Amino acid sequence: MVSRRPHVTPVHCFFWAWHHIALAFLFCAFGGIAIGAFLLPASPASPAFASMAENVRGWAWADPVGWISLNDVNAGSGGGTYGAHVDFSTGELNGFGWSENAGWICFGDSCSTPSCSGSVPPSNLPYNVPFAAVTPAPYAPGGTIRNAHGWAKVCNLGDAGWISLNCSDPIPNACGAYSYRVPFDMSTHQFQDTTGPGSPGNGTSFAWNGNSDGTGFGYIDFRQAFITPELEQTAELCGNSSDDDLDGATDCDDTECGTVCFPPPPPGLTEDACPLGSADLCCSDSTDNEGDGPKDCEDVDCQGTASMCTISWLKTKFGNVYAQKGIETVAPPGAEFNASYCLSFSEGSITGFASQAGCIATSSALALPSSGSSYKGSLGAIDVNGIQSGRYGPVVQIADGAALPDQLNGKVYAYTGGGTLVVPAKTFQNGIGATGRGNGLLFVRGADVQIVGNLTYASPSVDNYLRNLASFGIIAVKDSSGLGGKIIIDPTVQNVVGALFAEESISTGVSATPFQAYGMMASRVLYFERTGGTSSTAAETISFDGRAVANPPPGMQDVGKSLPTAKDAF
Repeated sequence: MVSRRPHVTPVHCFFWAWHHIALAFLFCAFGGIAIGAFLLPASPASPAFASMAENVRGWAWADPVGWISLNDVNAGSGGGTYGAHVDFSTGELNGFGWSENAGWICFGDSCSTPSCSGSVPPSNLPYNVPFAAVTPAPYAPGGTIRNAHGWAKVCNLGDAGWISLNCSDPIPNACGAYSYRVPFDMSTHQFQDTTGPGSPGNGTSFAWNGNSDGTGFGYIDFRQAFITPELEQTAELCGNSSDDDLDGATDCDDTECGTVCFPPPPPGLTEDACPLGSADLCCSDSTDNEGDGPKDCEDVDCQGTASMCTISWLKTKFGNVYAQKGIETVAPPGAEFNASYCLSFSEGSITGFASQAGCIATSSALALPSSGSSYKGSLGAIDVNGIQSGRYGPVVQIADGAALPDQLNGKVYAYTGGGTLVVPAKTFQNGIGATGRGNGLLFVRGADVQIVGNLTYASPSVDNYLRNLASFGIIAVKDSSGLGGKIIIDPTVQNVVGALFAEESISTGVSATPFQAYGMMASRVLYFERTGGTSSTAAETISFDGRAVANPPPGMQDVGKSLPTAKDAF
């Protein structure tokens, strides 16, 4: 039985992902077969970084580029980790969408991100700056229509990419024969007004991108977009002064909050007194009772003591979970889930782990590459000798981790000096031009790898070639005497990107700092050691995107041999 416990019990896991259809697997093994974890990354350095809490779902359509995904939870969405969000209290709209053909689409003040920033066209206040909102707000229940105002933007197009969400915002007023707008129907939660005046072709939900030189996308259809209200069933949502489910009742006045709403705590009761018996009172009142900064479940005094404050839980976005002998772990809090898709096991039972899709299936055993099998397994092979001999790219010997460049240039950076190779913070850059390669591999034999700083990718935009896309990998294997083969992540590290393979183990570090991995991870044993989770945030989050498939690091091509491949990444 595999157990998810902080810094005492190793978890033997395997992560995998299907490119485009976004099916990833977290396999947790026990006993004789100890399979590690693979996972494909979503870049934390990209302008779009969101979570399941982003409440705008669905798609927009622009004739020149096709579908635009407004949330990474859309089936087949691609693009990494992103989403758009409407604040029910203020109406403010921000966040990101993704187009396979146009790249990132920002909304509202998210367009202030450096890679998206610029000057909006002349507009009426308050839309003369990067800002968007669905107004009026706060929202009340019923069949009323709200209208989006302000701006979105195609980041790659610079100031030619601004998207007007309402014809009344620009100066001069653009409401002519086709008065475009993006309405929000409070009764259906869709961005569509079926009773109102239409836009081209009797459409009812259009934005506009056009420029004086005749360029632009033209009308952008938002009829397939909608908002998913959040059920008010958690302490956080029942204490934020917002009608999160749009049913007309706010916080503890909503019957759905009955399980997490408690009478006000007695005067003087503070979070650090929670262990004495009143945890559910002082940890659900939206108040910093002891005046130390954090409140409720964000206060460490509440974590692990109040029923609504769960810590040390693991989240795998877009993931399936596999176990040979069953799964036993800390249950996710409230409406959260450990994995997006199926829970698969050969025998035993499932305790704690929850699937968002509600799917349970059986699975067969898998084998991870190891020295005992000449680094061949059921999931592919790692050609260790070929990597070292330059078969997959030029080999550069390095003496320390500081010698690892930000521009990887399609090379293998080899270290065989023994001991521990310390890797500092790095932001890996995309390649440039027809021959510029963004992929690269750190190959370490007979030594351990210690990551002491955040590893990130630069903006995901590439000019013309997928081979430009930054894609990092680490392979750490043991030498003939059995030394090395570990990847150790420092407890202060918050983000790691890349396809990581460690023959012996990967550990995330004992810390209350939440950890997010955007990459593939594989090892015989994985130690998930972080304890910084709350009722809404996992202590450790593993996320998916397709870099290691689209532009695999040198020598890791076989990892994705059964997946769709990008033909111009050579």
